[in-house]
Order: sequence, then C-alpha cells, then structure tokens
Amino acid sequence: MTYNELTNLFCTPPLEYAPVDCWWWESGELNEDRMRAQLEEYQKQGIGGTFYYPRFLLGEEHGSDPAYWSDQWWRFMAYSMAQH
Repeated sequence: MTYNELTNLFCTPPLEYAPVDCWWWESGELNEDRMRAQLEEYQKQGIGGTFYYPRFLLGEEHGSDPAYWSDQWWRFMAYSMAQH
C-alpha cells in the first residue's frame, strides 16, 4: 500500500471503521419519520452504525415514549434495524 493510499483510508475510512453512536429514544414522542430523519442525519455525519442503550425507566411518565419493552418499542426496534 502506498503512502497516498494509506492517507486516503484515514480521510475516508471504509464503513466498517466508521464511528458507531449510542442511540436511545427517551426524549419526546417517537415515530418512524423522526427515526428515519435521525438515522439519515447520522449517515450524513459519517456515523457507520448505532447501538441501543435501553436503560430501564418507569415508562412514559419518566420520558420513555414508547415505554421500554412495550409492543411499540419492539416495532420501532424492528423498523430501525430494517433501515440499514
């Protein structure tokens, strides 16, 4: 590999070396349009993926909408994974 090729890899790394961001859904109402917009913004910023940090809260009254592990939460989980 030449010096220029190596330098180019540092400037524009392959996707498997891109940063990964922690993503959780605790602020405000969540819907598929908002999720898609957030994922598109991540992609524009060069984020290569996300991981979920499902912290157990006490439900919607404490900021988690949908509540963790609810049917809607699992639907959003499946939707977000399908957006890759």
